[in-house]
Amino acid sequence: MHNPQVAIAIATTGGRSSIIKTIESVYSQSYENIVLNIVANADSLKDLEQKINQRFMRKKLTNLIPETESGFSAALNQAFANSKNAKYFGWINDDDFLAEGAVKRAVEALEQSQKTAVFGRLIYLNQDGKRVGVNKLGKLGFLSSKYGPNLTPQPGSFFRVDAVVAEKLLEPNYKYAMDLDLWLRLSKQGDFIFLKEVQAFMLWHKDATTVKNRKKALDEAFEIRKIYCKNKIQEILVRLFWIPTKIIAYLSIKFI
Repeated sequence: MHNPQVAIAIATTGGRSSIIKTIESVYSQSYENIVLNIVANADSLKDLEQKINQRFMRKKLTNLIPETESGFSAALNQAFANSKNAKYFGWINDDDFLAEGAVKRAVEALEQSQKTAVFGRLIYLNQDGKRVGVNKLGKLGFLSSKYGPNLTPQPGSFFRVDAVVAEKLLEPNYKYAMDLDLWLRLSKQGDFIFLKEVQAFMLWHKDATTVKNRKKALDEAFEIRKIYCKNKIQEILVRLFWIPTKIIAYLSIKFI
């Protein structure tokens, strides 16, 4: 397929001012065959539609989808259900931004390799928009995610739609580490690609869900890791890295 369709999802409450910049980062992609699926409640969608029409003259194919269930995972499941005609899928949070050329790089890498998912480098920005760090760990970051801190960058990542063999994209009961669960599931379907280019920018701020709910997010990720352990050695590694993982997570908040 010369120009496969890429579906990008945004699940939002519509309350963050950064949502317009997030949408703009999708619309400004050089890759043309993109469908943007935005899921939110009816009132937020009406407000967003007005802002989109006022601000953007030229935009990608966009679907505004009223949410039918509460919760971030449920909203992304809706977006994914509306993306079955796409070959590749990814989501971007309403406080993160795609880097220029991210979609084109992802498609080219996936088409050439026929692998399951692609990830790139991620730049962290504080709430003032200042760069405070960069994730360029690649395969090492994914290895870390399996046993310790979740360092697999979700923003800017894309994966094959047909690699999702479960009924739903995300487990609805997971509220914080749903991406970790997905990566561990997808890794069973095939290998990942890790690009050296920056694929996205992530706002690291006090209102971020995983920052406000740090303990719950850590506990959820810990339980997910245990589920995917294949043997006693892996279980020991997960437990061994539990304390360092918590320490690293809490220290990272100091960069906000």
